Amino acid sequence: MRVTAALWLACAWTGYAADEPGISLCEAPVTETARKYLGTPYARAGEAPERGFDCSGFTKYVFSESCGFTLPRSSYEQAKRGVKIGKEALQPGDLVVFREPRRLHMGLYLGEGKFIHSPNRRGKVRVESLESGHFKRTFKEGRRVIEPVDLTGIYQWAREVEAPPETPQPVVKKRVGAKRAAMRKAPGNGTGTASRRKAATRRATKKSAPR
Repeated sequence: MRVTAALWLACAWTGYAADEPGISLCEAPVTETARKYLGTPYARAGEAPERGFDCSGFTKYVFSESCGFTLPRSSYEQAKRGVKIGKEALQPGDLVVFREPRRLHMGLYLGEGKFIHSPNRRGKVRVESLESGHFKRTFKEGRRVIEPVDLTGIYQWAREVEAPPETPQPVVKKRVGAKRAAMRKAPGNGTGTASRRKAATRRATKKSAPR
């Protein structure tokens, strides 16, 4: 439970992208969430699956649901966020921006030259190729909006939190067996008997010694 919470917090972190572009932190959740809404109808100003999506409403909703990341509502504002990425450097989870005659169009890169978007009034959420005629001509740039984060410390913290506390082991004193205790008490055994025997030997030696 705590490990899951730690990783969710990492995914939900919402800073701007770093100067050095890395892989989008939430790439798997973002792309998986986006695919759930394939076939959702286009709706002008739509930003929820119940009503439908326009292009920027779709990307905003997907990022919010999958990572807790709040994108601006308009295509122009979304296209300003994060770090600019060339087509050859795109990673799953990056935004893709297209320059239309009077507006910008937004989509979400899935990998292998494919992206998902809510296209137009006559369309539904679908997957397209960046190399198809229209989108190849109008592609402007990619935008990486989730900041790459080093998760090493988070994983270490999660492991430490999850590890059960060490239980101190009781010190077990060895019990002397009844047989051994009896032998110690028996005549001829034990330290006291040996001392008396030595004393008696010394007295006998003194008596027999010539005066």
